[in-house]
Amino acid sequence: MAQLRADGHAAVLGPPDEAHIVGWRNRNRAVQVGGNLAVCFPWADAVAAAVVEVDPGEAFGAGTHPSTRLLAEWLAEHISGGERVLDVGCGSGVLALVAARLGAAEAVGIDIEPAAIATAEANAQRNGLDAVASFGVVPVGGAELGTYDVVVANITAGVLMPLAGDIAERVAPGGCLAISGISAAQTSSVAAAYRRYGIELADPVRLDDWVSLSGRKASGGLV
Repeated sequence: MAQLRADGHAAVLGPPDEAHIVGWRNRNRAVQVGGNLAVCFPWADAVAAAVVEVDPGEAFGAGTHPSTRLLAEWLAEHISGGERVLDVGCGSGVLALVAARLGAAEAVGIDIEPAAIATAEANAQRNGLDAVASFGVVPVGGAELGTYDVVVANITAGVLMPLAGDIAERVAPGGCLAISGISAAQTSSVAAAYRRYGIELADPVRLDDWVSLSGRKASGGLV
């Protein structure tokens, strides 16, 4: 980015005057994840030991939405290194890339929108994480996906609930699931949908109007 700025490309030069600088910074500031990682636009500045640059393009997920931040923080607390991670409804790929940057051995993102997958792949290459993170238009119910140590899904309750069985199937016995994109009023209904498949979702964390839930799949599968 420094070279682009030096060459005079306007898209990376920032605001033209002081009157616009506050708004520009608010919209483009890096999102801190845990103590050592930052997520930011490619043209924004970030001061952190590790950085994930995300250009959302036509896809959802720049790291700034509360539901995305909730799951990114959860990943920072639960990725210790070597895990296989699945991001369901990956959008721009931000959560899969965060997991990869945190040390996951493999991060797979799936989405129903081809444009989102193209964006996620471009972001993986931008961050030098394409050897670890891969993306595809694959149904979450597809057996070829296998199972994962960690599964995250940042979708709406209207999608999370009917897909509960398929998403739970992707979590390895003893593995973890974290979801967001839901409101406080929806937590009981969403948790009940996953309880049927051996995952007790609890530990609600709220940020603004959004809530995340997380839990571990029973080692023996269904309960």
